[in-house]
Amino acid sequence: MRRGWLLLVVCAACRIHFDAIGDGAAGSAREDAEGDALAGHDEDGDGVPDPIDTCPHIAQATQLDSDGDGVGDVCDPDPQNPAQRIALFDPLLSGGGFTIQFGTWQAVGDAYACDARVDFCRVRRDTPLVLGSVEVGVDIKARAAAAAQYQVLLSVEDSETSPRHYVEMFEPMAAPPGYASISYYDGNAFNPIATTPLATGMHTGRLRLAFDITPPAPTLSVAGGWGAETYATGTNFGGYPGGSGVAIGINGLSIELAYLVVITTQ
Repeated sequence: MRRGWLLLVVCAACRIHFDAIGDGAAGSAREDAEGDALAGHDEDGDGVPDPIDTCPHIAQATQLDSDGDGVGDVCDPDPQNPAQRIALFDPLLSGGGFTIQFGTWQAVGDAYACDARVDFCRVRRDTPLVLGSVEVGVDIKARAAAAAQYQVLLSVEDSETSPRHYVEMFEPMAAPPGYASISYYDGNAFNPIATTPLATGMHTGRLRLAFDITPPAPTLSVAGGWGAETYATGTNFGGYPGGSGVAIGINGLSIELAYLVVITTQ
């Protein structure tokens, strides 16, 4: 049976994920240690530390932010409208803040790893998102020799069993090379509603996968790919409700999560 999973992120009025690292105890040793690590961390390797990088997940030659909203032009859904903010950026130094729903997850260096070549992996972050963008960076390390499906899925949801929209990179073993899609789970079945075919199927390397929800209809979009190999499609969906959390799901692949970013639109 096909399964669906995803991911979500948001923090309060903070610029970056310094408030949700620990176990909730102010001043805990874990918060202090990870806060220090984050302060000097540079996820995209562009020479600008994450806390002051206007797009900490995308290397950029300049920190251009045309509308002055704190979100750089290269990752701002609307760079001429100061309505966005980076609600959360988590470079996954520990995996703290996630609820593990399936699989065995562990911190590996500055990543959060799970091997879904035998069984699926799923984590969830409780944080609401209605309008904006959520993106995950996934380093695909290996494929199962034979799997019913190879999948990376990102969902905005209230629960795993509730109806929800999600985006995915999906390759069924029976019908390669698969597709990138916006899909919908109605409580009973998984239904792709906008797809674009993959050229070479699900393969190793750094995969970026983003779920964008933009007004006014809103338009639901998937954007992702490996470097210059990119895929995108979208569809209008009136009355989109958003969700209380984000989940990430993995099938048939051994992966390391590199980052999670949520950009909200006010």
